Amino acid sequence: CANDIFQASNPLWQSRGSTSVSSGGRFRCPSCRHEVVLDRHGVYGLQRNLLVENIIDIYKQESSRPLHAKAEQQLMCEEHEEEKINIYCLTCEVPTCSMCKVFGAHKD
Repeated sequence: CANDIFQASNPLWQSRGSTSVSSGGRFRCPSCRHEVVLDRHGVYGLQRNLLVENIIDIYKQESSRPLHAKAEQQLMCEEHEEEKINIYCLTCEVPTCSMCKVFGAHKD
């Protein structure tokens, strides 16, 4: 098929149990489900999919960040400073905290 497939040497691919195709064989393209036959180069003969590689790199960067750095990104309510913004008020069409929804300006 004409779809780019990222190399099966990628750890995410290997973790899915597909390492048997790395030295030759056949498998189905994850995009179009057509059968792909590997040549003597195995998975190293496949075209690189830079989009998928970039997504994997971003995932690795985000998952390696410390938890406190992720917590700093959490939006907090301006009215209830200890409450996280965790729901969406459909009436006002704004994100809000649970306290505002139950007791505050967004209870109706």
